[in-house]
Amino acid sequence: MNQRHKVDDDCLEFVLEMNPIYIQQDNARTHVGFNGVDFCQAAKEGGLNIILKCQPPNSPDLILDLGFFRAIQSLQQKGAPKTVDELVSAVMKAFEEFSSFESNKIFLTLQTVMEKIIERKGCNVYDVPHIGKEKLDREGRLPKVWKCDRTIVQEARELLGDSPTQTSESAAQTSENAAE
Repeated sequence: MNQRHKVDDDCLEFVLEMNPIYIQQDNARTHVGFNGVDFCQAAKEGGLNIILKCQPPNSPDLILDLGFFRAIQSLQQKGAPKTVDELVSAVMKAFEEFSSFESNKIFLTLQTVMEKIIERKGCNVYDVPHIGKEKLDREGRLPKVWKCDRTIVQEARELLGDSPTQTSESAAQTSENAAE
């Protein structure tokens, strides 16, 4: 089994142990409706208890691909393309030059922002957390996954009326083991 499938299997096991599974979607019309009755029913038939939530309005920090597209755009604009073909070529080159380190930085920022929003009970008024990613990387301590403070998670679960169970504790342990 290759490493990618191992990670995917560990993540899938972790997700399947969560009950319920909360999926946060943005408010775009192309997604499942706000209550997603048909989607949730289909998930339930597949043995999953999924609850859909919408992200707070005006929360661009929660849109993972914006960070990626900003980074790609920054690389692409260094070439100053003048034609559509040059633009396509510049975007392709920028995509090829985009490093996994930069991708990890974007994903870590997303995770710290999510933690901040959870800590503020869904409010999206916060300062974007800075964890010194460049320094942590130089020291070889840059995490691949941000470990959310357990107290914040517990308070959020209580706010949602979801009491922790043995299942969620084992899922948290599975997540920690997968991250190590």
